[in-house]
Amino acid sequence: MTEWIACSERLPDDNSHVLVSCVGGLVTISFFSLNREFLKRYGNSYSRSRLGKNSGYFEISHEHGYQITHWQPRPAPATQ
Repeated sequence: MTEWIACSERLPDDNSHVLVSCVGGLVTISFFSLNREFLKRYGNSYSRSRLGKNSGYFEISHEHGYQITHWQPRPAPATQ
């Protein structure tokens, strides 16, 4: 499995789905974009700009208190 990457070190590629780890232990898949206006069109978004050097937007609602600290590429799907 791929190692977790700290958001403070590097952010995902623009317009990609990644696995994210949040404060509190939640692990889920989220869409990432550098374009805040793009995500605003689709409702809730989460900004890292207030939490560190890098800035980007994860499609996960800050209304629920999610703070993304780490991410990694999604694993490959299982082969059948």
